[in-house]
Amino acid sequence: MIRREKIFDYFQNNVYTKYIHYMEVNFMQTQVKAWGNSQGIRLPKDILQEANVEINDMLEVKVSDGMIMLVKTFRHQKLEERAEKFGGKLNLDGEYEWDKPEGREVW
Repeated sequence: MIRREKIFDYFQNNVYTKYIHYMEVNFMQTQVKAWGNSQGIRLPKDILQEANVEINDMLEVKVSDGMIMLVKTFRHQKLEERAEKFGGKLNLDGEYEWDKPEGREVW
């Protein structure tokens, strides 16, 4: 379990500044609404851009002292997306010549 002091330090250093920024520029209120069998909130595009969050990004939900915090998390990339970063094209149709089997690989 994460210690309360660590959580406080994290939010004091990372969230408080953004909260002040939102108070000056993009402060908003939203309402919890029914969404099928669940509940949901809508966030404006401006807020998502400020937080560097895009559609389909994964968010971690943290609850502490009556506050709900959303934190962007790692998203697994498709193989094609990873290849684009290296400027290479995937040759999925080609074959790769492996070396001869050795040791316990022989069958």
